[in-house]
Parts: sequence; structure tokens; C-alpha cells
Amino acid sequence: LLVGTFQDCTKLTGVSYSENLLKVHNNTFYNTPWYNNLPVEGGVKYMGHIAMYVVDPGSATAIREGTTSIADGFNGSNFSNNPSLPASLRRIGDSAFYGNKFTTLVMPEGLEQIGERAFYNSTQLTKITLNESLKEAGASAFSQCSQLNIVNYNPAELQAIGLFEDCTALEKVNVGAKVRKLPENIFHG
Repeated sequence: LLVGTFQDCTKLTGVSYSENLLKVHNNTFYNTPWYNNLPVEGGVKYMGHIAMYVVDPGSATAIREGTTSIADGFNGSNFSNNPSLPASLRRIGDSAFYGNKFTTLVMPEGLEQIGERAFYNSTQLTKITLNESLKEAGASAFSQCSQLNIVNYNPAELQAIGLFEDCTALEKVNVGAKVRKLPENIFHG
């Protein structure tokens, strides 16, 4: 569901959706009574199995177990530390953690998709581990991570363009034994 799809529908009080729904933008339901009443746990607003938005940066430290998707535009840069990502996570949305202050990040086993610019400009990120389960990453998902110096890369065959572009501090890349090919322009710049 795209940004603004139901925005300002001031009478919207109920929404039914499938557990298969993974791609939602945090502003899809903005300013609707239904969205305004979604539960907040640990500083994060949830729409069932989807983490929608960080509403309380001071208390947001983890995404709850059972979450399968993090919404596009999640505002994850408001996490004050390296967040705990649940084993149930399958998708991280576009720009979800854009400009965050994380230093290390291990993606959970089972994560299949990372959106465009999901971790773009994460200037304090120094180490990232991508697991075998990752199948797709949007353009520039980790670009401009100026302190990134270690990448543990394990996806067998990932579809992505410019995944780590302009990560100028990169010193070491560990390519896993099951990797069959590296994506186009993966470490360009």
C-alpha cells in the first residue's frame, strides 16, 4: 500500500488485511482514526505484523518478535542504539532506517528483502552481515555508509544495484561459500 493511500480519510475506523501483506508505507493511513488508535509497544506503532513507525525514540530499542515487515519510511533513524531485529522479519522497507546511528547490524536469518535506501547514509555503521536468505535489495540500500569497513556477504544470488556504493572506508569483505555471483556495482566508489 502506497504513501497516502488512505491519508486523511477521517471516518476510517476499521481495516481488514491479510497476514501476507508486507509492503506498506508509514503514511498509508496517516491521520485516520484507525491508524491513530493502533497499538504502540516499546516506542513503536504496529499494524498487526507490520512495524509502522517509531513514535517514542527514547524507548524504542527493539522490533517485537512476530513482526514480518518494517514499513517504508519507518523512521528507524530515531532508534538510539543498534536495534534488535526479530527472527520473524522478512522485509525491511524503503528508507526504513535512513540516516540511523547504528554501529553494527546483523540481519536475521530468513530476511528476504531490503528496500531502496533502507540504510542509506548510516554514517556510523562499521560492520554489516547479510545472510543467505536475502534475495532482493533495493538500489543504494547501504550506500553512503561512510564508516562501513567490514561486510560479511552471504546471499547466494542477490538482485541489487549499487548496494554498497560510496562506502569509502570499506577495508574487508568476507564472501560466503555459497555465493554464486555478486550484484552489479555492489562496491562501486
